[in-house]
Amino acid sequence: MTETTTICKICGGAAPVFTSVDFEKHCNKQLTEGRFAGTPVAYYRCARCHFMFTPFLDDLSPAELVARVYNEDYIKFDPLYPVIRPRMNAGFLREIVEEALPPGPIRILDYGAGNGMLSQLLDGAPPVENYDALNPRFDRLPDGRFDLLFCSEVVEHIPDPHGLIADWDGLLNEQGAVIFSTMTQPDDIASLRGDWWYLGPRNGHVSLYSRYSLDLLCQQRGLSYVPIDAQWHLAAREPGQFVDVARLKAVADRLPKGFIEV
Repeated sequence: MTETTTICKICGGAAPVFTSVDFEKHCNKQLTEGRFAGTPVAYYRCARCHFMFTPFLDDLSPAELVARVYNEDYIKFDPLYPVIRPRMNAGFLREIVEEALPPGPIRILDYGAGNGMLSQLLDGAPPVENYDALNPRFDRLPDGRFDLLFCSEVVEHIPDPHGLIADWDGLLNEQGAVIFSTMTQPDDIASLRGDWWYLGPRNGHVSLYSRYSLDLLCQQRGLSYVPIDAQWHLAAREPGQFVDVARLKAVADRLPKGFIEV
């Protein structure tokens, strides 16, 4: 029996059940074939900070996650993952380095690098290191600290927000910044509930943030949170010291928004 209320993973507030969907609910609006696992997945939403999450996949090992979620069928639910998203991100990251960061060499980590395609596409211009907990090639956090963590469509997959922010804190140097993407909850989430397209357990989307919950999470490690738009975000100890926020927003404005058809 699913508990009707649990504790928020970010602020410790009461988080009642908000919605329940079938495990096969996914984020690909172009996939029209009916899928039904018969396995309900409950999502809780904090009454205080509005963080929404499911503990459904919390206890799975990396190998079990790969078998259950990130398997050979995963591309059906996220067709951008193998090449299209890394290609867009490569162009985005180049523009960030050229337009929104100070000149000179910097150390960059792709946090949640997946198959490492982003760094391959950039081919050293700029050089990017890789970390991904589910890829044996990249599953060890690198030594030292970084000027920039780039983190695209990752945080919604991580069931432990405190572990995530601890990683960022340990990887960033004093001037460093995190540029990351995740869709924040829309204004009409109370009416959408489980019909929000971005809520998809089959995609591994287990942590769905409000701007307020992102702000609280960052504060817990001395980071300041700056929303760039509904999808892209900045976290840094001193926003504006290393990243020109206005120029970053201008670069992000050129990106496609929301669901991307393929």
